[in-house]
Order: sequence, then C-alpha cells, then structure tokens
Amino acid sequence: MNLFNITKINLLIFFISLLLYSRYSYAYLDPGTGTLIIQSIIAGIVGFLATIGIYWVKFKLILKKLYLHIFKKNKKIDK
Repeated sequence: MNLFNITKINLLIFFISLLLYSRYSYAYLDPGTGTLIIQSIIAGIVGFLATIGIYWVKFKLILKKLYLHIFKKNKKIDK
C-alpha cells in the first residue's frame, strides 16, 4: 500500500466525519415525509418477496426435473 492510497483513505474518512458531525439540525419532517419513508420500506419488502416468489417457482421446477430424472434412472437400474 503506497502513500497515495493512505492519503485517499484519510481524506475519505475526514469528509465522511464532516458530513456526520453537526451541532444543530434545522430540519422538519412533515407527515408526507414519514409516509414516503414507510411507503418505500413497504415497497422494498414487497419487491423482495415478489423476487423470491418468482425464483422459488423456477427453483421448484428444477428440483422436479432433477427428481424425475433420478427416479427414472433408478427405475431403469431396478429392472
């Protein structure tokens, strides 16, 4: 690791600490902002579950094909 990389890391840490440090916050969160945050969280959860549902169906089809292939192979061996 050279000096340039260490300097970049130090600068990054410095700027992140500047962004996170504040004495006063003059911000107002109205009910619309809270609703937006809740709506975003719910949309993320629903999107995640929909993605899992889509891939779950594909996963089950793969397992079914594999199971039928193994079952047919074992049936041929038994004869």
